[in-house]
Amino acid sequence: MRFSKKKFLENAPKDIRRKLKDHVDILDGMGVAFDGKWGLIPQYFVDGREYYLYPVDKSWCV
Repeated sequence: MRFSKKKFLENAPKDIRRKLKDHVDILDGMGVAFDGKWGLIPQYFVDGREYYLYPVDKSWCV
């Protein structure tokens, strides 16, 4: 599955959207590995800093 900016903005809670506002454009289209209920984006970079995203809800993906 792939992270979808559109689905994230539609389905994520407001506090999570606020926390990830500067990351969403970079996350859009990235592959998400699911092992059960939650997914993981193991590595991405924003302004030269390394991050990972866990948990990723399936409703944020296409």
